[in-house]
Amino acid sequence: VPYILNIEFQEIAQIRKLILKGKEVEKIKNIKGLESFANLETLDMSDNAISSDDSISNINLLRDLPEIKTLALANNELKKVNLFVMVYM
Repeated sequence: VPYILNIEFQEIAQIRKLILKGKEVEKIKNIKGLESFANLETLDMSDNAISSDDSISNINLLRDLPEIKTLALANNELKKVNLFVMVYM
């Protein structure tokens, strides 16, 4: 069952945990827009339809989430993901 959220742009930056598991929402194929969640610490996008072919460049959008500590992408259609390390001084 898809959920419709009515939140203000300013509220998006305050969200710290976002669970978007495919079993709970419509399957996600593209992660564009996640960069707006600037304070996101936990992101679970398991059980979706994110694929290496379509979304590998979109995975790089996660670099714009400096607070991310937990990332779950299990059971997607990813064949490979370029891992990256973010270092902030």
